[in-house]
Amino acid sequence: MFLYFQLRQILCYNLEYVQDRKWSKTELNSVLSESSNDRVHPLSDLMMSHWSELMEDRPHLDSVEYKHRDALWGLFRAELVYLIEQLKIIRDVFQGTLKMAKDNGMLSDVDENLLFPNVNKLYKVSNAFSLDLYKMFKEGNASDESVVQALQEVKSK
Repeated sequence: MFLYFQLRQILCYNLEYVQDRKWSKTELNSVLSESSNDRVHPLSDLMMSHWSELMEDRPHLDSVEYKHRDALWGLFRAELVYLIEQLKIIRDVFQGTLKMAKDNGMLSDVDENLLFPNVNKLYKVSNAFSLDLYKMFKEGNASDESVVQALQEVKSK
């Protein structure tokens, strides 16, 4: 978020240098607010939940299997944090703000591919992997083999 506010501040200070048009702070704030994607990721609620909440039929698991699923859930939650709290923010807030600014004649000399290389590809891969892990837990198939299979499916996409 700090970078977003820095970008907003830079744009506000450089209003008089914008090509062919003077932008008011109201217009600039409108452009920047359009770029923020406030949509919530469909899996974001799962970051604070437990794998057992997803299962309708809770089979009796011994303590080793229970701990094993907890470890796999930790992997899933870590992937969600990376996806939602990092990649989604970079893509929706920073990259989106830059794109909106460029579409409106500002920061045209900034190369977004240099600033954000592979962000969209990383987002797609992380999203696909997270969804596969979610399905694995929802169906009760949480195992090392299913995680490896999910990784292989993501790799082949």
